[in-house]
Amino acid sequence: AGFVEILTSGLVSKQELFEFLRIPFAPGKAVTLAGSKTKKLDTVRNLLLPGLLKTIFSNKAEKLPHKIFEVAD
Repeated sequence: AGFVEILTSGLVSKQELFEFLRIPFAPGKAVTLAGSKTKKLDTVRNLLLPGLLKTIFSNKAEKLPHKIFEVAD
């Protein structure tokens, strides 16, 4: 069917999860790591969309339409 399977990280930055999607941040909406080594991976992802958009952004040179789906535990 032409679909490509992707596997994305369960951790994202708070900016990717809220600011890029224009969702207001409120305490309790997502789990934030206290001792994160990097700002790029400091929040547990609660939506699929940030990971899918990050994949599409990284593969802009591929021909359209992008047919992707995500698998995870």
